[in-house]
Amino acid sequence: KGRWILASPDTYIDGTEPPFLILHGSVDPTVSPDQSRILRNALEKKQDKLEAQREKILREANEEAQRVLDDANEEANRLLISAEEQRCMTKSPLSESQLKAIEAFNAQLDALNVSQATQIFRLKQAILKIAADEA
Repeated sequence: KGRWILASPDTYIDGTEPPFLILHGSVDPTVSPDQSRILRNALEKKQDKLEAQREKILREANEEAQRVLDDANEEANRLLISAEEQRCMTKSPLSESQLKAIEAFNAQLDALNVSQATQIFRLKQAILKIAADEA
């Protein structure tokens, strides 16, 4: 029985196969057409499993990126509120240097958001590739 398993193409399916075109004669006396159906089903099953993994990882990456963006926005708002409270207590508008500092901080936050979201996405892609390689 072990030799049959080694001879079966579906033994070697790992989800990295290119698109397949399976043709099989209906009166093949050596290999039953059922074997082609088994191969097709195995390929579809592995692709469905990998697609589900991809969707889960992408969903998690999007959620993590959104958390990073939300945290950065909360911090920016906290700093802006603090600056506004300071302005109200001193009854004077924000100085030019304070406004520039806030603008610079916002620019840094924007860069950080994009950078962290990109890193999280790349990490999730790497995890997906490792999972596909191990499957």
